Amino acid sequence: KKILDGMLHIMDPDVTCIAGMGYGGISIAMIIAHDQKLFYTAVREEPKTHGKQGMIEGYIPNAHDKVAIVDDVCTSGTSFNKIISAVEPLAQIVGCYAVGKRGEFELKYPLKYLTTAEDLLR
Repeated sequence: KKILDGMLHIMDPDVTCIAGMGYGGISIAMIIAHDQKLFYTAVREEPKTHGKQGMIEGYIPNAHDKVAIVDDVCTSGTSFNKIISAVEPLAQIVGCYAVGKRGEFELKYPLKYLTTAEDLLR
């Protein structure tokens, strides 16, 4: 509940869709989407090798959506960048949000986070 409340506090209020990847990102994305009654998008790390061979599962965002990308911990920005690559052609991305930040990197979109590795070690 504290993580949910914290993420909602830092997140753009106009978000219509939450996107996540991997165990940490997907679980946080699902919790936020469910709590706020928003669309939920799961992005695969690699495209499926069968069917439509897509990167996106669940809701497919469109030009009307404002997407928040979430993750549990960000170290190098790799997961955020993979999600950006999959979602950016489809919808507007409003920002990237993480529970914890433990590395220095740059993203195309604003990054907000609840805590850093250094804060946890204090």
